[in-house]
Amino acid sequence: MRSSAKDYVEFLRSRFGDELTDEEVETRAYQYVIDPAALKQLITGHIRWFWKNYLQAEWNRVRPMLEASARAFNQIDVSDMSRDEIVQFVTGKEISETKWGDQLLNAKELIFIPNAHIGPYIRTAKVQDNFYIYFGAHLPEGSEIRVPELDRAEIVSRISALADDTRLQILQLIAERGEMRSQEIMEVINLSQPSVSRYLSQLTAAGFLQERRANGGKAYILNTDRIEKTLKAVSAFLLGRS
Repeated sequence: MRSSAKDYVEFLRSRFGDELTDEEVETRAYQYVIDPAALKQLITGHIRWFWKNYLQAEWNRVRPMLEASARAFNQIDVSDMSRDEIVQFVTGKEISETKWGDQLLNAKELIFIPNAHIGPYIRTAKVQDNFYIYFGAHLPEGSEIRVPELDRAEIVSRISALADDTRLQILQLIAERGEMRSQEIMEVINLSQPSVSRYLSQLTAAGFLQERRANGGKAYILNTDRIEKTLKAVSAFLLGRS
């Protein structure tokens, strides 16, 4: 620990240079460096302020949706399902389609957490022996529970993937030609590999395309069931038709 604020600032200058060292700011910072209790109070106070001004309102908005999603899935008996089947049931993804399949199968417990802000995408985290899977909040297929906010969020997530001319062009192309490799799609629509990969990832995450490995690359086929269910969901939501 440096003996004074001046020594502390000089140390920072020697390490990071004059341009990256603000003497006034670092002199104030030194008072917190030597006083852990004051530093803790500063940090926790900032977190509380940030929560109150930026996060609390959104949490209050989405919390009922997340609780409804969790409650609906908790009512489903999955005792006869394998882990692969449970993951597919909750997230719509097969373990074989993911890069974390081995971790999932070897985990002590799988913990599914609905999230209101990731749409059709999946996020994962391994904590000790448990595997956490964050999925876009929705209701299980066939659920008798109706939560308009969740229905609307699910529809927005799906429709957003279609709200782009190039993505629609890709879907139409695969619908007409059948299974296609990413390289073939690139050549037909004349786009760069990163652009095509991004579009294909979005359409696959939304469930409109199914992906498989083929000769060192990836091939895609239309998921007609997902498209039909999306159209029915929009009809049911707006017109009350199943």
